[in-house]
Amino acid sequence: MHERPLHSPQVTVWCAIGKVGVIGPYFFEENGITTTANSARYIDMMNNFLEPELRSRRINNQYVLFQQDGATAHTARAAMAVVRAMFPDRLIS
Repeated sequence: MHERPLHSPQVTVWCAIGKVGVIGPYFFEENGITTTANSARYIDMMNNFLEPELRSRRINNQYVLFQQDGATAHTARAAMAVVRAMFPDRLIS
């Protein structure tokens, strides 16, 4: 008899790739445990990870085109408001 776990280990990670290199990875975790990326966590990542990282690398948002897929966490109204404010007129979603 072979025992197998019902669910395989998972990881939820975000990163940005551009001319300046890779930003990230950012792992969606709470207390060291992998979590799903919902809109609240996505907004938190944008505000507390991506924006400070862009500033520390002296990347001017004015010259960044931001592209994201159609995942529910990315396209929720609250998340879209944050992304639009961060990258006005430069969002591909």
